[in-house]
Amino acid sequence: MPNAIAYAALLIWPLVMVVMFRKMAPERAFIWAILGGYMALPELTEFNVPLIPAFDKTSIPNLTAVALCLILLKLRPSLLPVGTLGKVLMIALVISPVVSVFFNAETLQYGIR
Repeated sequence: MPNAIAYAALLIWPLVMVVMFRKMAPERAFIWAILGGYMALPELTEFNVPLIPAFDKTSIPNLTAVALCLILLKLRPSLLPVGTLGKVLMIALVISPVVSVFFNAETLQYGIR
């Protein structure tokens, strides 16, 4: 059962990340924010808001890092990578679930088998 200290850690982590992004180089701050949050934040604690996924130790550092890169550093990432290999892998990432759905011939079985 999560306690107040666990919830406080989740709430304080974005503030810690702001300090990291102001004191360190952006690359180092990004890496330390993600890895530090994954290692230091509590495992089974989450803020469960209706209709959106839960905010937990993986989503809070990731969303905060992206927001800080967009707002504080004014970095604008491109949607597609620059290299050809990156573009091919991105297209494969998008198309592979569609191909998997259409070619999955296994029937769905509900209830006790």
